[in-house]
Amino acid sequence: MGIGKDVVDNAADKAKQAAKNVAKEYAKKIGGLLLKNPYFWIVVAILFIVIVIVGTFAEIEASSVSDTYSQLPTGWWWPIGSEETIKEGDKLFAIGTPVDCVITSGVGPRWGRSHNGIDIAPTAGGSPPGPYIVSAGMGKVTYAIDGFADNGSLDNWDGNGFGNHVVIDYGDGITITYGHLSKNTITVKAGDEVDYGQVIAKMGHSGHSTGMHLHFEMRKDGSVIDPEEYVDPNNPRPMKEVAVGGSSSTSAAKEFVRVAENDALRQYLSGEITSYNSSPYIYNYITEDKKYYLMGNDLRIKL
Repeated sequence: MGIGKDVVDNAADKAKQAAKNVAKEYAKKIGGLLLKNPYFWIVVAILFIVIVIVGTFAEIEASSVSDTYSQLPTGWWWPIGSEETIKEGDKLFAIGTPVDCVITSGVGPRWGRSHNGIDIAPTAGGSPPGPYIVSAGMGKVTYAIDGFADNGSLDNWDGNGFGNHVVIDYGDGITITYGHLSKNTITVKAGDEVDYGQVIAKMGHSGHSTGMHLHFEMRKDGSVIDPEEYVDPNNPRPMKEVAVGGSSSTSAAKEFVRVAENDALRQYLSGEITSYNSSPYIYNYITEDKKYYLMGNDLRIKL
């Protein structure tokens, strides 16, 4: 007579339970021995420290590959400066909200002649010296002449009609002439490199002029182009968002840290400190192919 399946299954269950009970007893004994052994706790402490260190490095690595972004100057800035200025070295900047001005004359025929630029004058009027005139971009001064009186008229052809004026080469064949500047206010000379928002003079009334204003003339490869297609008083400081940290620009950020001379600034840029409470000057650093600078506490890179 054979043994029934139920009997076999019941016997197997009892055997499994007995094996579990034996395993639990041995686990208790071994656990008790481990807990009483001081070396066990040393191993646990070491493992805990290793886990913390690995987790910290993983967090740092994760943050280093997460992109951070900053706003960079782009395009062409409205050439009228703000009332407030900041100074870095021998350069003065007026990068805040521009003094309220309007375009009073555009490119085209005027008074029987071709007017090759736009005229910009203060809304409130006034007499020279007027608002700060700032560079519309990054370029190099090719010509600057000063010394003419602010006594403009239609018969005055001082400076070939421009009066006191500055010409800046912005590359790609583009030059800009800033005309009718006020006497003895020009701050740049031929050969100087200028930045976005850098003060180059004050508005004046010199040369072929009927009142205080800025003549702003743009040329591309020598031909006149209309500045109203490039500068906008309603968007005076156009900016673009660019990655300045993380996977998209790790090498650029490291290069900036390498050239930074101020130790606190270097620490801020490298992440060793989280804030940099300096005066809101603009720090400039030049490499072969890039220009980096800090505007206030905002890292910026000229690509």
